Amino acid sequence: MKTQESSLFERHPWALKALVWGACALTMATTFSLGAWQWSRAEQKWALQAQIEQAGMLSPLSQEAYLSLKDPLEALHRRVVLKGHWLAKDTLYLDNRPYSGRAGFWVFTPLVLTPSKTVLVQRGWVPRDAVDPLRLQEVQTPDGEMEVVAQVSAGPSKMFELPMSARPDSVKESAFSRIRANLELTSLAAEMALPLVGHVMEVDASTSDLVRDWPVVEQTASRNVGYAFQWYALCALAFFLCVWYQIIQPRRHAKRNS
Repeated sequence: MKTQESSLFERHPWALKALVWGACALTMATTFSLGAWQWSRAEQKWALQAQIEQAGMLSPLSQEAYLSLKDPLEALHRRVVLKGHWLAKDTLYLDNRPYSGRAGFWVFTPLVLTPSKTVLVQRGWVPRDAVDPLRLQEVQTPDGEMEVVAQVSAGPSKMFELPMSARPDSVKESAFSRIRANLELTSLAAEMALPLVGHVMEVDASTSDLVRDWPVVEQTASRNVGYAFQWYALCALAFFLCVWYQIIQPRRHAKRNS
């Protein structure tokens, strides 16, 4: 017994062709737009890398010049020479930050510049303990006044984090946690009772137990280019298959039967 759909297509052959071409057009539009989006992401990263390189060619800012800025991000990506002392007890570990296929943490330590000015320094990466994931590797933190050459940063990228209402009661009731999913400067300053004025990434290694292989934006852009070409290829493939099965094959079949 023929279905209603098959009888409809037999009575109106154009309906099946319209359906196939419509599906093809939708597939092509979707894959092409995804390819264009990936390419635009690559262009944004190329532009960002150019800004970073241009800022890196400028001479480092002095601490006084940096602290006099109304907004620290006015000096985004520029190097700055800072002098202060570390607050080792307030070192934070940013979770879910893999490196070379290994799970680990980004390490952040406040650097006190003046009684009213403190910066949060991204110092490097440490691996997660394979036996006890919550056991933290204590990093070397020099005492006394230190001179740190750093790069002004907008802060680490944000990761997905459960809202407070969805977290276990043990987490809600826990004291100050050194392991964090994300760092928000304003709320962190209030929580730690510190006058935080900005994020920076340490350039010169003050300790040897941290990995400072900072990601290069231009290298991540190559992934977006690869994804873009994959989507464009799928778009071209959808067009080719539709033309082949809807135009070329029927014509070849009709020519053989004529």
